[in-house]
Amino acid sequence: MTGVAPALSWAVLGLLVFGVGRGLFDSNCMPILRQIVPQRLSATGYGFMNLFSCAAGGLIAYGSGALLDAGVSLTIVFKCAAGGMAVGALGLALLVPSKQHE
Repeated sequence: MTGVAPALSWAVLGLLVFGVGRGLFDSNCMPILRQIVPQRLSATGYGFMNLFSCAAGGLIAYGSGALLDAGVSLTIVFKCAAGGMAVGALGLALLVPSKQHE
């Protein structure tokens, strides 16, 4: 929505929706992780999640800047990012939880 917004107000609305969704995701991250990994490894798992999310964010920012320097439209960059997020969401949806670890 942000990449193809016809007006600034639509772009701001898109970023607002993203921000609220990100907050909801962050607030549910640890409880979901605690359901997937053993209790004794949950802090380590959360640390690795933060490590990889920060590394991916840095690489994506670098790659997006390189694309902009190469003359690629910001709309295309946002659409590619949305596509990557959709693939990630599909991958998460296809995960099958195992029996509860304790």
